[in-house]
Amino acid sequence: MKSILHLCALAIGLVVLVLAGLRGLVLLGNSEERNVARAHSFLLLASSELDRWYEEAGSFPDDLNVLDCAGAQRAQVGVGEIFGGVLRAPLAELPATVGAVRRGALLDPWGNPWQFEMDEERIAVRLLSYGSDRAEGGDGPARDLELTKTGLRTALTHLDEEPVW
Repeated sequence: MKSILHLCALAIGLVVLVLAGLRGLVLLGNSEERNVARAHSFLLLASSELDRWYEEAGSFPDDLNVLDCAGAQRAQVGVGEIFGGVLRAPLAELPATVGAVRRGALLDPWGNPWQFEMDEERIAVRLLSYGSDRAEGGDGPARDLELTKTGLRTALTHLDEEPVW
């Protein structure tokens, strides 16, 4: 019985060690420029997917997860994309981040759920990441990244365009 408990403790310790190592590798290879570029790419892809959806349905979808780009983001290969960025979330926020992924939320490159809002008529939509500081506002890599759409009119405020919604 004692040896089984020792083996269980050893197995748990090994799993924790492997996860800590993976997290370290992800954070070491995780530059802010790369994160900003990933976020820009996702917003541009989401913009074209939202346009396609709007042209076909006459309104925007209720959920970001129905877009093809959502599946593409989840299907990316590589340790850096495990669970869409869970390993990049701050340690204190890991339980909440894992919970968000379990509920189906897509994560931005900093491990936070993308904010997705829509008006009541479903003709205006907003997709937002608060950037590396995880707070509204900020400069540089901490700058908010936002896509707004009203019908087929689009603005990417992080590219210094005024929001259209």
